[in-house]
Amino acid sequence: MTLEIPALRERPDDIAVLAEHFLRQAGFEGQLSDILPDSALEDFKKHAWPGNVRELRNVVHGALALGEAPQLERDGLRRDPHSEGSPGLTNVPSSMAEELSVHPYGEARRRLLESFEIEYVRAILDRAGGNVSLAARRSEMDRSHLTRLIKKLGVRPGRGGGET
Repeated sequence: MTLEIPALRERPDDIAVLAEHFLRQAGFEGQLSDILPDSALEDFKKHAWPGNVRELRNVVHGALALGEAPQLERDGLRRDPHSEGSPGLTNVPSSMAEELSVHPYGEARRRLLESFEIEYVRAILDRAGGNVSLAARRSEMDRSHLTRLIKKLGVRPGRGGGET
């Protein structure tokens, strides 16, 4: 008996169910939309998924680690942050890399991510005048996730977003 399972790109309705399964398997107990909002799932449905279900699992685990879904191009291709013309940071300043290099990789990554989160949350709160709901909308982040980040990082949601 031969059992053929179509490629993931041929069954886009399975993506949300599989994504939720991978999140639960990784120990996430919140709502799927906390990590993968509807807009991200719509982008996921357009992605070609050349790595099939394994690629989806890796993307979902990455989204869980970062607290947000990766950006996908409208044509379904993932953005390469190192390609020419890509928005965002492409290099860590050498002084920061040097400072982090004295730590094991996991610790260095944790410190860099925490530093990024603090600066990012401060910046989005500043732009929104301290309004958490507005900051969440503008950053396309679930409000409850932003609130948890603010609490975890000790950032004040008032104007200026400084640490408490």
